[in-house]
Amino acid sequence: MKHPLLAMAVVALLAVVGVAAFFALGPRLNIGSGPVQSPTTAPTDRPSPTAGPTPAPLDTTLWATYSSSQYGFPIGHPADWDVEPAERAWDLDRDAADWLSPAMDDFTSPTGDVRVSVWAVPTDVDGFAPRSDVETWIEEYCGKTGSGSCAGILDGAVPMCVEVRDCHPGVLVGVTPPFEREVQAFFTGGEYAGQMVVVTVWRAENDPSVARYGGARRLIEAFLLTMCVSPDDTREPFPCGG
Repeated sequence: MKHPLLAMAVVALLAVVGVAAFFALGPRLNIGSGPVQSPTTAPTDRPSPTAGPTPAPLDTTLWATYSSSQYGFPIGHPADWDVEPAERAWDLDRDAADWLSPAMDDFTSPTGDVRVSVWAVPTDVDGFAPRSDVETWIEEYCGKTGSGSCAGILDGAVPMCVEVRDCHPGVLVGVTPPFEREVQAFFTGGEYAGQMVVVTVWRAENDPSVARYGGARRLIEAFLLTMCVSPDDTREPFPCGG
């Protein structure tokens, strides 16, 4: 009986030593000291899988330049697009609800499925006024178009600058989901002082017809660059510098 008892004592002693070594050298449990990080948690500096690079602007170096006889300023456009000059001055009460108004300079793609319109109307919004004054004008304009989506027209609006140095106020709208309306830019000041200029792509941002241009926003921003207008956070010196 003596040897079995001795063996059992040795086994028990080894078990105690093993447990002690585990707690002394092995991993510790995090109990009551805060949340335990999941092993599948991604590092905070890892980019979102849905995030993508901002599309580069369209190349406008080979675009043609049209000088508006009605509104007195130049506009760049793809060389193979058709141009239909405005027949008369645009009027807020008369033309806001007419998306085919003859008071607009129209630029139409060769396939006829994309049209960009440009027009201007006299305004008392000062070129150095806050951008909110432009937004107030946009809301008035939208109310006269008969559109049912005016309540959200400024959702996700992109601040724009006329000229790089002075950054006269402008706003780009229609570029946030659900992309159900045309994309439009409104701006004033600088060489456009005393008038509110409107540039419109008559297609929604994700419409298939503008996919070949990278979307309606990318297309309208190319037209705007030729007019010295660019997003506030990426001011482009082309074509007027300063």
